[in-house]
Amino acid sequence: MINTVNNTWYNYYNPQINITATDNIYTNLNYTLYANGSVDSRGNMTNGTNMLTNLTIVTDGQYQIILGSYDPLGNIANGTAKYIYVDTHAPTITLNVPINAANFTVRTVVLNYTVNDNLASNATCNVTLDGNNVASSARI
Repeated sequence: MINTVNNTWYNYYNPQINITATDNIYTNLNYTLYANGSVDSRGNMTNGTNMLTNLTIVTDGQYQIILGSYDPLGNIANGTAKYIYVDTHAPTITLNVPINAANFTVRTVVLNYTVNDNLASNATCNVTLDGNNVASSARI
């Protein structure tokens, strides 16, 4: 079983995954961890004990992670797939309106901006005015 929460986002490579495997008889089990259908790592683990292992992922993207475990008799079980995201690139933001160094004689200014990210479809943007965060719906 993969204990890491489904749809977890990481902003670094080689994320650490929490895994557990159980067997009715054997104490020592072998495991194979798959990322997008390919073997990522293999090793041994103790029956019923949580173990942390690092994936060898070194590129940004969405990954389907599956844990397979097998006992000394060759009995094999694959766990339920979980998904993780590795995104090491910060989003970009472009302020479209107002133009840089614009002066205003009104108390309310409408901001128009564009945000792009290589993976995330949703982004949270904060407006900072004179070093203070201002809510997006606040009047500046």
